[in-house]
Order: sequence, then C-alpha cells, then structure tokens
Amino acid sequence: MGVDAAVPLPKSLKEFGDEKYWDDFFRASKGQAFEWYGSWADLPQLLQLHCGLRPDQQPPLQILVVGCGNSALSAHMYDAGFTSIVNVDFNRRVIAEMLRLHVRARPLMRWLVMDITALQVFSFALSLSLFQSLASKPFPKP
Repeated sequence: MGVDAAVPLPKSLKEFGDEKYWDDFFRASKGQAFEWYGSWADLPQLLQLHCGLRPDQQPPLQILVVGCGNSALSAHMYDAGFTSIVNVDFNRRVIAEMLRLHVRARPLMRWLVMDITALQVFSFALSLSLFQSLASKPFPKP
C-alpha cells in the first residue's frame, strides 16, 4: 500500500518480532509511509460511528498508537484535530525518522521507543499488528 517493491515484506510470522527485520524494512522504505491496513480516508467515519471518537471531545482524547511504524495514520489524525497522540514502536530507527518528520508540524504529538510487552501505564492495549508481532515469539510456559 504505497511502498516500493524493494521493501521486504515478512516471509514468516517470526519476522514481525525481529528488530533486524524492521531495521531493514524501514531502511528500504526510505521515509515513505507504509499502511498495512488501509488509508486514513477510510477511518474518520469508522472512528466516529463505531467508536464514538471525535476530535472536539472534552476532555481531549489521549490516543496511544501501538506499533506505529512509519504509518501516516497519527499525522492524519493530528491534522484532523486529535492532537494528544503518543506513538510507540520498539524500532529506534523508525521513531527517530518519524520524530524528525513531525516534530515541527505536530509539536504536541509524542514518539517513544518502547516495547509494549513491558508497558505498565495501561491495563490493556489492543492492536492487530501487535498480535502478529507477539505471535512470532514463543509462548511462555505457565
């Protein structure tokens, strides 16, 4: 979805949890956004209709974008009025790139290198791409 054929797509589920894979992926994307699940144009109505999310809500929504990668989703959300956004990804390369791209135009948006499997701020965070990454790692024995 908008990325050059030279960008390596995962060959197995295991690669979703491999930091070297993501370094190669983001290096090959050369700063071009990659949208795994669709474009922003499809989301505003879904967010409002199915989730009740509106940019004018008070108090303002605090949004966590888990596994943000180099997606343009949070930038589009910010520009639509959702300005309290925290983007997290475990890949330092992509967080540095996204911070550089957005720090001036979107000063309230935050970018953090974080392994969400160690996240202690929220009780639960849900992300479809997160499931792909977690499923690539062996399950601990109870």
